[in-house]
Formats: sequence, C-alpha cells, structure tokens
Amino acid sequence: MRNKLSELLIVGSIYGAALCVASPANATSPSDAFFRYQVNLKNTGQSYCGSDRFFKVLYGVEELWSGDVSSIPDGVFEVMNIDNCIETRINNAGELDVVDMNEMGISGFDYNAQAAWGFLEQQSIAPPWNKKVVYIGIMDSDFVYNHPDLVDHWWINTVEAEGIEGIDDDGNGRVDDIYGWNGVTNSGDIFPMPGKTSSHGTVVAGIIAAAANNNAANERCGNVFSPNCIAPSNSVVGAASIMPNNVEVKLIGCNVQQEVTPGDIIPPEGEDEAFFIDLIYTFVLDLLVGQVGTFLYKPAVLNCLDYFIDLKTQQGLDIVAVNMSVMQPDIEMTLYGNIPVIEYFSDDFNLEDPIVEQKFEQLIAADITPVMVMGNWVIDHDLEHSGGFPQDFNLPGMIQVAGISSDGNHWLEQHEFGSSGYLNEILSALIFSSKISSGSDSGRYIADISGFAKDVYTTKVELRWTDNELNCDIEDGECVFYGPVDGVSAAAPAVTAAVAMAKVMNPDLNPIQLEALVSSSGADLSDGPETRSGRWLRYFETEGNEAMGGVLSCENRPLKLRVSQKNQEFIMMGEGESIVLEVYNVNCENVGLELNASVDGMGDLILKDDGVFPDQKANDGISSAQWPPGEGEALGAQDLIVGQDYEIDFGDDVRDGQLTVRYGIVVDNLDKDWTENSGWFSWFRGSSGEEFYRNNYRYAATGNGGKWFAWNPLVPVAGHYQVHLWWPTFQATNVPVSLVQDEVVLGDLLIDQTQNGGQWNEVFCVYLEAGSVEVMITNDSTDGHVTADAVKLTPIETCSN
Repeated sequence: MRNKLSELLIVGSIYGAALCVASPANATSPSDAFFRYQVNLKNTGQSYCGSDRFFKVLYGVEELWSGDVSSIPDGVFEVMNIDNCIETRINNAGELDVVDMNEMGISGFDYNAQAAWGFLEQQSIAPPWNKKVVYIGIMDSDFVYNHPDLVDHWWINTVEAEGIEGIDDDGNGRVDDIYGWNGVTNSGDIFPMPGKTSSHGTVVAGIIAAAANNNAANERCGNVFSPNCIAPSNSVVGAASIMPNNVEVKLIGCNVQQEVTPGDIIPPEGEDEAFFIDLIYTFVLDLLVGQVGTFLYKPAVLNCLDYFIDLKTQQGLDIVAVNMSVMQPDIEMTLYGNIPVIEYFSDDFNLEDPIVEQKFEQLIAADITPVMVMGNWVIDHDLEHSGGFPQDFNLPGMIQVAGISSDGNHWLEQHEFGSSGYLNEILSALIFSSKISSGSDSGRYIADISGFAKDVYTTKVELRWTDNELNCDIEDGECVFYGPVDGVSAAAPAVTAAVAMAKVMNPDLNPIQLEALVSSSGADLSDGPETRSGRWLRYFETEGNEAMGGVLSCENRPLKLRVSQKNQEFIMMGEGESIVLEVYNVNCENVGLELNASVDGMGDLILKDDGVFPDQKANDGISSAQWPPGEGEALGAQDLIVGQDYEIDFGDDVRDGQLTVRYGIVVDNLDKDWTENSGWFSWFRGSSGEEFYRNNYRYAATGNGGKWFAWNPLVPVAGHYQVHLWWPTFQATNVPVSLVQDEVVLGDLLIDQTQNGGQWNEVFCVYLEAGSVEVMITNDSTDGHVTADAVKLTPIETCSN
C-alpha cells in the first residue's frame, strides 16, 4: 500500500497550512505595498525598482554579484546595476547600455484585483460545515504541483492517493491520476520530465491560484533582488486564490505537449529528406524556437479534454474552466512558399481537425468554459492562421484572450536570434527576417478580451537534475523562484481566474454567458490588439465607476459588434438574393437580446437571438435577421431598384454599425436567361461540396471548345458595370471567359477555377448599353474540368481601369 496523501499533508504543514485546515484562500487581501510587484493586479504606475544591487547573468542563471566590474569573470554575459529604475548593463567588452526600467505602466491599467478580493471576502457562499470547492483544469506542458505556493491549491485524487499503486482505484479508466493526467504518456506523471529545468504549466498555475499570504516568496528569496527572485512584502498571489468564506479553488493539470522528433517531420515531395529534416529540426526548432518540445500534440489534447469532461460529468468535480495557455509556433518558410513549419509535421500536431472541435463543443456542453491564449506570433486570426490553432474554432462559450502591456498598448516585442552574422544570413533566407517578432495575436471576430502579457509576476522553477534524478528539495524551497514573465500565456490565466470568480458568485452562468460577461465588462482600450470587445479584463469596479463594468460588478455594459459581412462597409447583392445580418449583442451576462436596425427607405429590421431562421442558435449572443425578409423567389423582389444603394444602420452603439448594400443583377445556371450548346454536348449538373451558388452548378470535361455555356443578363440602363462570376472550386486553371454585346467582344480572359471558389469574383468592369449581354465560358484546351454557375452585374459609377 502507498499513501501519497500523507506526503502532501506534511508538505502543507511545513508552510503553515496543512490541507485539512482552512484554506489560505480565505486570507486577508495583500497590502498596497505588495502591488509594486504584481502590477497587473493593481497598477499604481510604479515599478519594482529601487534596490541598488548588482547581479550577473551566467548562462541564463541570475546570481547576486558584488565584485569589481573591471574583473568580470569568463562566461558572464552581463552585469546589471539596478538603481532607481535605471538599469545599467555592462557587457564583456566593457560597453555600457543604460535602460530606463520605469515602464511598469500607467496607473489604473490593471485588473483591479484588490477591490475584487475585498468584495469576495465579504460574501458568504457556503455554510461553514459544507466547504465549496471549485476546480480549474490546466492543459499545458507539465506541472510542479508541490511548489510551495501551489501545493495547498492543487487537487489530490484521494481515492488514487490512498489506493494501490498501478491500479485504477477510482475506476475512471486512468491509473494513478493523483494530481492530474499526462495526456501524452497516458500516465499520472505530470511533473517535468528528467532534464527539463523549467515548467510553463507552473507559471500559468501561479497566475491563477498561487496561495495568498503564506510568505513562501520571502522565505525563499530573502533580500536578493533579481528578475527570478524578487522579495515582495508577502508571497505571490494568484488571482483566484482569494475567494468568499469557505470557498476553495483547486487546480488539476493535464500535459498536452509532445517533443517533435525527426520522424514527425514530413519533407515536401521531391525534397532531399535528410537535408529538410535537419533544416527544420536543427535550425528552426532548436535555434529559432529554442525548445524542440513545445508543440501541442493532438492525441494528448483529445485525451485531456476527455479527462476533464469525465471528472465533471462522471466523478462529480465542479470544474468551471480549463485554461490552455499553449499554442503552436507560427514560423513560415520563405524558401518553401511561405508555408508554416507546422504543415510539415505529422497529422498528430495539426489541431485544425473537426474531431478536436467536436471535443471542445462537448467540453462546453459539460458546462466547462475553455479559456484559450491567442498566441505570441503577431498574427491577425481574421486574416490568417496555421493548422495548429484550436482557437480558430471560435466556438460560442470559448473565450480567446489577447495581450497588452501595462500601459494599455498592444503587447509587441522583437528578439534577435542567432549569435553570428552567418547564422542570421542563413535564417533570414528561411524566414522573413533576422528578428522574430513576438507579441500578441489578434482577431476582431475571434479574440474576446485582452489581458496583461508583460511583467506578470508568478511562480517559477529552475530544476536541477543528476542522472535523471531531481537534485533539489522543492518542498524545502529549493529550485523555486518567483518573478515576472512575458507572453499572452500570462494573460489567459487571469481570465480563467475571472471565470472562476463569476461562477462562484453565480453558479447558473453557462460558458456562453461567461464569455459575454468577461468580454462586455472590460474597460475600453484605445490602442490594444483587435478583439471582439476592444476592452481589457477588469475584475471589479467600485461604486461610481460602473461605466467600466467589472466581472463581479457588471451592470448595463452593452457590447455590440456586427460580425456578418466581416471587414466590409459595402457589399453587392443580386436579384433573388438575400443576406443574413448578424450582430454579437450581449450586455454583461445577458444574451438572447434583440436589436433594431433601420434600412434606408424601407423601415426597421429586428435582429433576434432566438434560434428561429435565420438565427442559428438561441441565446448564443448572436442576434440575426435576413434582408430583405421573405422566402424563396420572393427574395429581392420587394421594390428593390437595380443600381440602388441601401444603407443599413445598426445604431451608433454598434461597432461596424453601418453597411451599404448595392442591388445588382444575378443570373444563375437554373434561371431562364442562359443558353448552352445542347444535345450530346450538354453540360452536366452537379451539387457536390458546399461552394456552389444557390442549388447547383453545371460542369464539362476539358475539350477543344466544343462545349460552351452563356449567361444572358438584361442590362436595364446604360452605364458602367462590374461583372462577377461565381464558381465552386474545380479542376481547371485556364478557363476561357468572354463578354460580348451586339457582337462586339468587350473582354476576354482566362480564369483559375482552382482558386477563390464559393464567392463572387470580379472578371470585367466595362461600359454596357441597355439591352442583352452575353457572358460565355468554354472548355477550350482547359487543363481540367470546367464549371459554370452564376454571373452578377452590378452598376458602378465608373471603372477604375
């Protein structure tokens, strides 16, 4: 028999609080002096500078240094003197680099955690005899669960801990899952693997729920000042560690990252396999990324999602959120057509998979809110993404978090890579430049809210190993550090903490409502990354300042953004067409709201979030309406005038609240205004896929021009017209198209039907007389099958060409 629980009780008692006594979550909120260090929780505009200390950086490890600067020993990269927020760096060449460190931000740019904690401590949620525990899952690299600041807030599966080693004591299909689960190795070992010195999951865990007032940081650091060991007036505090009386937060870890091996790299067809694998593995992953093993592993992600769903639905743990502060690196290879590196990995590293999306939907259906980091690669997810980002699923109830600095600006940085000009030259040829831009990803229609991604103070480790055995006593404070970290990875856990706070105060809130609450209750940003809300996270607002919302104090904080016709203020619509108008429309936790829009000269339009067509799902925060209203062939026939612009006004309080729709002329392959060569040469009808216009399309095999298809729209008045074609993605790259009126060829060109399928594509802009016009497509000498679907003519004031 083994009893791991007793070991944890001993560890807990060392730090003044055994697991069987009251949780440190109920401790008094830290003093104002504490927030000089955790400025993301409360920002007074001051930094943590002020100590007159030297320390050296020796192979990346900071140590106190008091020697003469002129006698810097070999191997020391730099010596730093920090005095009154001025950092003086002295390199081995004796050159000085003076940096102003007083960049901790502007007063008020914070989460206002102190006010939130003060509010929570006054609440009474559970009776003294019935402690309430809420659980937070973390999907990350690995976890030092016995870190002094985390041990009291880490979940212990007591059935497994008190059971028999190697036996599935609780019958959940997982053996010895005492502290969580390793989705990669299918084991209960979530600790960093031998040889690994750091732990990203431990950093994330500290931001969420590092214990309050246990003085662990003071005991470990003493008075030493360095980025890895700053001594605050008390311990680092996780945002969700202070809760109402008799409410406790517990963390559960699940490992989702796998080391990429050379066997996981798939070279392009025709490329030298050994060269390409060495190129990716050695140069890009090791030298550029710096960590070969930091990639999301799809089997592990699915494994961990299943694990948390099972713990919630079958084991009865009240898991309120799962934090995922890991993402795939987005590095593009210029030599190979700007293809993301991740595209050359095996499918196990590609998370753009319907199975993964469905599993996240199941997590949300189990009333667990996933909180995702947007990424550190300065990508606009509205415009581009790699296959490694599950964030791009953009599911209702999935919260995506971007990052800002403590001055409220978009968090952006640049880092040199490589140590020699030769190496920089090589890598410059492989990617875009000799610097890697790092900074927050964004997405106006994907990201929800911004959190702080600069100088976030948290729990860290610097593990030491000898012959694959840990060579330090973590429970005694060895290998344990505290200090600031950068990255959007640090922003998502703060949002996860907010979800836990809100769920404790109102257990009936579902993930969609929590997403709405977190997003709408934030404070407005003027220069942050693009997000749906355009706001940053706030936990609480004091009386008289309700305009900024606050997750725990939100009242009348509407958030409205038009999410249909994305990034467009002007669109074209043809005869028989309608458009669906959608607005993300929430107010604090309230969804299912209506919105009135006005259409120039045609009255009002009501957008509803009721699940009735055209609204896709009731109470998902998206209010929808169809314009013009009606069904079938009646669409577009309600006194709309060809060439007329119709202004749709959603209201001044709606972001992107103006849309202009120009009414044009459309002829589909099912309409009467077309001709084809008939008989043996007739075009076949097809309906495979989803990219065709309305009901189907026509297609023909390649040939010598024997097959042609012509649309014959009627031009109502003379003038300039844009001519658009719609085709589903097909086979031919050289399809002949011509435009003829009164036997005069006004234009001809070749189109590539393997690109831009499922949308209107402009092919001509010309002056047309009133009357019939012919737009013809043929199969003459094409390199594949040809498709004919629909044509649209739209009046325009003048053609730019």
